[in-house]
Amino acid sequence: MTSRDPTLPVGHALDRFRSFVVGGRFALFVLALFVFYEAAVLALAFIPADSAVFGTFAEQFRIRCFNYNPNAGAMDWPLVGLMTTEPLFLQLLVFFVWRRQLRELGWFRAVAPVAGSAVVAAIVAALCLVQSTAPASAAAAPEFPGERIRTHLPLPDFALRDQDDQPVSPASLRGRTVLRTTVYSGCTTACTMMLTQIRKALDELSPAERSRLTVVAVSLDPETDTRELRGMTARTYSFDAPEFHFLGGKGSEVNRFLDDLQIVRERRPDGRIEHSTIFFCIDRGGRIAYRLSAGEQHHAWLLAALRSLLAEGAR
Repeated sequence: MTSRDPTLPVGHALDRFRSFVVGGRFALFVLALFVFYEAAVLALAFIPADSAVFGTFAEQFRIRCFNYNPNAGAMDWPLVGLMTTEPLFLQLLVFFVWRRQLRELGWFRAVAPVAGSAVVAAIVAALCLVQSTAPASAAAAPEFPGERIRTHLPLPDFALRDQDDQPVSPASLRGRTVLRTTVYSGCTTACTMMLTQIRKALDELSPAERSRLTVVAVSLDPETDTRELRGMTARTYSFDAPEFHFLGGKGSEVNRFLDDLQIVRERRPDGRIEHSTIFFCIDRGGRIAYRLSAGEQHHAWLLAALRSLLAEGAR
């Protein structure tokens, strides 16, 4: 009785894999993946934000990848074109290298199972991506800790001017609840997300609550952020004074205030500024009550913090 060679199944599997890669089915699989990718990118560029299935994910994808502005409806269409045409070179390369094997395939019998496998693989990958990047719902967010994280830190002094060239200082804001953050006009990533979150928070507050709230943004790039640029940014998100002040001024004065706030920032060689994404919720006495991170997961906390401070002012 002869013993069975245990290496035979392994060798057979390797031969099958080698045959798949060398043959036309592998090339067809890759081409189908690229086609599905291009179709998915185009779909994400046009799916409405209020779509029940992928609306939220599509909007966040457009903000991060296409510099999409939800309030203005503007999008960087050259980026859409770039993402959909980039794979064309690789598709041509795959077709050129495997052209003989592709011609030898029985067209329908080969295309159906291989292309179907590629589509299934792409759908599974997309679902994993959506699951890992989709923002947590408000219902799943932890309960706002309230007084457990409340602080009473003094706000550093400043005297800066807003997009309408109006002076703004702690004294001018005393008696009002203030939401403060730091952004700059040339930013198309984190700042877009932060300003969009502010706009969303304002839209969710009642008119009576908004009347007691002031939003203050301090420029992270005072040397470049002219009054005109700051005004254009405010209009893009439908922010109006006195509800919203986008502060700038002399670089030394603005940067000193940012240092006093302990805002971490670093300018990259390409001019971009990497920075912390923090919201400061300031009570009517001018004290920093809450420091919250920007992002969808903390949106419920931001609303709760603002409403808590606004309720203090209403009493």
